[in-house]
Amino acid sequence: MTWYAMARYVLLYLDRAGKLGELYARLRGAADDTDAQRTILTAYVDDAAFRRWAAALRL
Repeated sequence: MTWYAMARYVLLYLDRAGKLGELYARLRGAADDTDAQRTILTAYVDDAAFRRWAAALRL
């Protein structure tokens, strides 16, 4: 459940940043290459910025 929640919030973060559609297209383009997908995802998600954003959410 933790990984599901993390993925959900990462997608919400990217959606609010206006980058979700672009990320999705790039990930689909690399559908057969897990390493490429990982590289694409890390290029789109700044870990420190994501953590600040998530910490500011009201739960």
